[in-house]
Amino acid sequence: MTRLRRVLICEDRSFEANRYLEYAAHLGWSAVAASNADDALALLHSREFDTLLTDISLGRADDAMEQGFRLIAETSRTSPGTVIVAMSAHPDNAVASRALSLGAMHFMRKPILGAEELLIAFRLASDRALLQREESARERALAAAEWPHLTDELRTWVDRVARHTAIPTIVIGETGTGKETLARCVHRVRTKLNGGVPVPYATVRASSLRAQGDRAALTLLGEVGKGNEGGPERGVFADADGGLLVIDEVGRLDLRTQELLLRPLAEGRYTRLGCSDELSTEFQTLCLSSIDLDTLVAQGQLLPELRSLLWGHELRLLPLRERVGELEPLVAGRLRELGVAFLHKSLAPFCARLAELHWQGNIRQLFRVVDLVVAVEAEEASGTVQLDPQNVPFFPTLRAPETDAVAAIPSAIKNSSSGRSASQAVAEKLSAGADPRASCDLLTRALEADLPLYATLEELEKALLRAAITRHGGNMAQVCRALVVPRSTLDLKRKRFDI
Repeated sequence: MTRLRRVLICEDRSFEANRYLEYAAHLGWSAVAASNADDALALLHSREFDTLLTDISLGRADDAMEQGFRLIAETSRTSPGTVIVAMSAHPDNAVASRALSLGAMHFMRKPILGAEELLIAFRLASDRALLQREESARERALAAAEWPHLTDELRTWVDRVARHTAIPTIVIGETGTGKETLARCVHRVRTKLNGGVPVPYATVRASSLRAQGDRAALTLLGEVGKGNEGGPERGVFADADGGLLVIDEVGRLDLRTQELLLRPLAEGRYTRLGCSDELSTEFQTLCLSSIDLDTLVAQGQLLPELRSLLWGHELRLLPLRERVGELEPLVAGRLRELGVAFLHKSLAPFCARLAELHWQGNIRQLFRVVDLVVAVEAEEASGTVQLDPQNVPFFPTLRAPETDAVAAIPSAIKNSSSGRSASQAVAEKLSAGADPRASCDLLTRALEADLPLYATLEELEKALLRAAITRHGGNMAQVCRALVVPRSTLDLKRKRFDI
C-alpha cells in the first residue's frame, strides 16, 4: 500500500491555507496547516512531514519575510528529510535566491491556482532534492575512496580551513601520516567552493630548494627574461597567487631561503630577479612539518619572524602506532579503494597482527603493506581476499628504530637473572639459521609463558622454512609441495624472513 504524502502548509492567510488544504485532499495527500513559523516548527518537531509548503512572508510585522526565511533554515537544519517549497506573492530574484540557498528545493509565485500546479511544484522539488542527495552520496563515496583515512573530524577540519583562506595553517606529523593528503583535500574543497574551477596549488619543498642552492631564489621569486620565448620565469609566488602555497618541511629550508618567504607572507609583495618592479600575490599558506615549529625556533632552524607569520590553524597528526584503533577502517577503506572484496570476519585478526608493528612509515607504509598482501593473495585465489595475518610482510621499518634483531621475541623469554636466558639463546639461534630443532625448546617455553602469538609463531615459521629448504636441497618446488603452500606465498615469506 502506497503511503500518503504528508504535507505541512504554513500560510498566515486562512482563506489561502484552506484552499491549499483542499488541493492536497484532492490529490490524496494528508495535510495540516500552521499560520506562523513557530507553530510550523512545533509540528515539525512532533511528527514527520514529506513536504513543507511555506509562504516567505508570514505575519504583518516588519520582520514577516525573515520569519519565512527562519522557517526554511530551521526546517533544513532539523528536518533534512523534509522537502521545502517556498512561495511569495511578490517574488524577485534576491528573495528566490535566498530561499533556495537556505534549503528550499523550489520557489513559486502565489496564489497557487489549482491542484495540478501544486502537484507539478512538489514533483520538481522532490526531484531536485533527490538529485542533491545522490550528489552528496557520490561526493562522500568519492572522498572516502580517495582519502579513506580521513575521519569525520578531519573532514570537518578540512572544510573549515578551506573556508578561512586568510588564516595560515600548520599540519604537524611524522612522515606518512597524511599531511600532503590533507593539503590536497583543502585544495579540492576550495575548488568546489570556487564553483568547480580549480584554484592554483603550488608547493615549496625544502629538499628540492636545498639541492638548488643559489637558484632557490629563482624558484620562489621568478626572473625576468628567463621564461619561454624570453618571457618572465613566473616563480612559486606567482603560481600560488589566488590559491594555496604548501610549504613542505619549512624547518629544513636554509635561513636565507626562509628570509625570502617573509615579505610575501607578511605583505603579499615581492620582486622578481632582474627587475625592480614590485608584484603582488595573495595565497593561503599551508605549512607541513614533521617537527613542532616552536622546537625548530628554539633549535635555531626556523626564523622567529617566519614562525610569527605562520600562526593560525594547527593540527597535529598522531603516528599510526598511537592510532591502532583506526586500523580496521583504514584497511577496509584501502581495500574499497582497490576494489577488492574481502572476508569481513578476517579483518579483525588481520588488523590485530598489524597492531603489533611499529609503522615508522605510518599510513603510507600501511597502504603499501595492504597492497602487497592483496597482490599475493590475489595470485592464490580468485574473488574474495582472505586477509591471512601470516601473509603480512615484515620489513625493518615495521619495527621500532631501537629494536634489535631478536625483538620479535618478547621480553618475557629474553630476560633472566643471568642476563641471557636459554630461550633468548634459542631465538638468536633461530634468527641466525642454526639448528631448527631448537624450535622445540621455544615451543615448550611458549606453552609455559604468556607470549604474543604472532611473534612466537614467526620464529617457529622461520625455523620450519629453513629446515624444509635444507631438507630438499634448496629445491623450492619440492618445498612448496612438502609444506602445501603456493610458490608466491613461499617467495613472500622467504623475502620477509630474509631466508
